[in-house]
Amino acid sequence: MKYYFFLAISLVGVVACTSVSPKAATAEFPLAQESTLIQSTAPLSAGANCGDSASQTLMNQCFAREAKQDLELLDALIRELGGKLGAAQKERLEEVQSQWVKYRDAHCKWQAAFFEGGSIQPTMYSTCIIESTWNRISELKLDLCEGAGMTGTCEASKRYDRPGLTSR
Repeated sequence: MKYYFFLAISLVGVVACTSVSPKAATAEFPLAQESTLIQSTAPLSAGANCGDSASQTLMNQCFAREAKQDLELLDALIRELGGKLGAAQKERLEEVQSQWVKYRDAHCKWQAAFFEGGSIQPTMYSTCIIESTWNRISELKLDLCEGAGMTGTCEASKRYDRPGLTSR
């Protein structure tokens, strides 16, 4: 239940945006730095609930790991999509994605700033990254399908469905 509370708080004011590479994490909110993550490199299980963590520090680490995993999935989608595009379209995708990353980073820093000085600030940043990433995946995954999804989902797009949610 705590997870939904924190997720709901993080969604307040979150504009539908998209994701980027873990390399884009900032020093202020380091998603991929070892010092902020639990030493285990094991992926989160499908049933993992970061909100059930015993402490805010563990919760911050759990959400940071989840954000990193989601960013890696977005990167895989962009690589797969890029492989299906011509040179000009691939270049446009890279430019758009670069601009999207800048927006996402600025937006999530802004969202997290509402909690400045609080131990929950890293969780708020990570949950913004998570939601932004899944929004971006939803925007891009249908481009893998015939007619950029005009005929609906395809097997390729379903690989990028969010766990626990059905494809749209």
